[in-house]
Amino acid sequence: MKHVLAIAATVLLAGCATSGMKDTLPKLSSKSDKTVTAYVQCVLPKWQALAPDAKGDAKDAKGTVTASKDGSYERLEITANGSGSQVVMYELKKPKSDYNSSYRDEAISCLSSAAPAAPIAPAAPVAPMAPAAPSSSATPPAR
Repeated sequence: MKHVLAIAATVLLAGCATSGMKDTLPKLSSKSDKTVTAYVQCVLPKWQALAPDAKGDAKDAKGTVTASKDGSYERLEITANGSGSQVVMYELKKPKSDYNSSYRDEAISCLSSAAPAAPIAPAAPVAPMAPAAPSSSATPPAR
């Protein structure tokens, strides 16, 4: 019974920590040309690199990705929109802490399906030119 109460308390506290997120202005609201599932699969590993407890879920036309670290709570809500999706990001953070744009930056990096531009390879080194051989049509030196 004690375990059940401990689990229930944990769930309630987690709910309290993220309640009110929709009362704040979104940190990001944008459209993606990716499906809900493709977007979640793109952003989840990037957020897990920032916060190992990050979790994501995509079902049918809706998905979420959440993360918390150092008192900040991040939440992405993804909904199907035509052939792509609508992405909205909310954040709650400790008062007086500096804003960490890493989560927002990673969310933005997943918006487009376009492949990133290939890096430009350095030019191949040019071999030094050999001195030109004298031509037979050259005029003889003046005497």
